[in-house]
Amino acid sequence: MRRRWPLIAFVTLLALVAAVAYIRNAPRQYRATALVSIDTKAETVLRATAETPDFNVQSANVDSQVEIMQSEELVRRLSQTIAQDPALVASLRPSGLTLQTVRAWLQPHSEADADPEQGLARMLQSQTSIKRVGLTHLIEISALTATPQTAAKLANAYADAFIQDQLRRREESARRTSEVLQARAGELQRDAQDAQNAVEQLKFAGSQQNENSAAARVRLQTLESTAQAYRDLHDRFLQRYVETWQQQFLSVPDAQLASRAFPPIAKAWPRELWILAAAFLIGLSAGSLLALARRRPRLPAAAPAPI
Repeated sequence: MRRRWPLIAFVTLLALVAAVAYIRNAPRQYRATALVSIDTKAETVLRATAETPDFNVQSANVDSQVEIMQSEELVRRLSQTIAQDPALVASLRPSGLTLQTVRAWLQPHSEADADPEQGLARMLQSQTSIKRVGLTHLIEISALTATPQTAAKLANAYADAFIQDQLRRREESARRTSEVLQARAGELQRDAQDAQNAVEQLKFAGSQQNENSAAARVRLQTLESTAQAYRDLHDRFLQRYVETWQQQFLSVPDAQLASRAFPPIAKAWPRELWILAAAFLIGLSAGSLLALARRRPRLPAAAPAPI
């Protein structure tokens, strides 16, 4: 190693020169971050009684929202919105040697690549990242693009798309529930009306026949109780239907925008110190391996001449 130090220095210097050349020519990329807060108590706003919060249930809810945010459906909805902004679409296309281009080269091409919407959705997935901030109720949305303005715009658009998707899901759930309750309330109303008709018919028949027996009174009380039970059940279903119908207009999404993304000041890539440090270690290791590979083998010692 001491005899081959010029070789080690040359390889290390060569790696540093290559790193400097990459830093000077690599495209600049900027990262913007938005924070979304998941309100796990939003569902209890319109409820009559509040439930005791469970930390495990709330934590699982936040993790579920992270997975929903990364779903293909939400990314495709976002891509339809992004497609209307040509400047933002242009900033998503990686140029030069970046992590995104290397990942694109390694991925096999398929027929889905010919679909522009599918291609835009893939670019969104490759240049955005979603993660939960520790054990909090905050979700971090990061966007990496070629300019600071488009990075902030993309992160905010992602957060807005997720919040609108949450609102749409809650409205659809309330609408489906109200439709089911409305149908059931109609059935109960018909049952209550049938029971009331049976009561009136029995009263009319008894008055015509002057029937006042114990069996007739018991039957009349049973029919009246049945009719009253149907009316009470119908009233409860009707009240629940009105509540769910109102929730369509008072729906509060679970997600709220805690902090909007702003254009970053410093670039996220390339990072000069990291690249130079990695190039130095790679050059030093490669030079050392070459020095060890080029060492001369020692000749065996000559045997003493016989006397």
